[in-house]
Amino acid sequence: MSSRLISVFIGAVVLAACGSDAADQPAPSPSTSTTTVARSAGTPGPLPETPTSVIPDLTRFIAAVDSALSETSYAGAALTDPEVFIATGQLFCELLDGGMTSDDILAEHLDALAAVNAGDVTDADATATGVVLGASTEVICPQHADRP
Repeated sequence: MSSRLISVFIGAVVLAACGSDAADQPAPSPSTSTTTVARSAGTPGPLPETPTSVIPDLTRFIAAVDSALSETSYAGAALTDPEVFIATGQLFCELLDGGMTSDDILAEHLDALAAVNAGDVTDADATATGVVLGASTEVICPQHADRP
């Protein structure tokens, strides 16, 4: 599980770092083509949809993370790359399901960040880790909300 945590976190760090650059990019013009998903001729019925019961929870999760990180260097990152934050939150829940404590997850996550950043972990990094873990246990896996 440690390598999966490290991989997800590395992705989160890279995408969060790129998030500030994305704000400087011009918005795509209306004529820009978009990627669409097409059904093959042999596929019956409509395309599968995300269960609507999950969407409000994930929206609440991203909103909570974004709000809590608004005064840090991670401001806006949850809105720029919500998939990364959702994947990290879901991974944290899986680790809690597997028996890790919140303290174990926080320590391992910050150790992984230190390895990626050559030992440089900021207060904002620690805050972001705690915020994602806290929002995860409140929204994604509330069965762990009262667990240390």
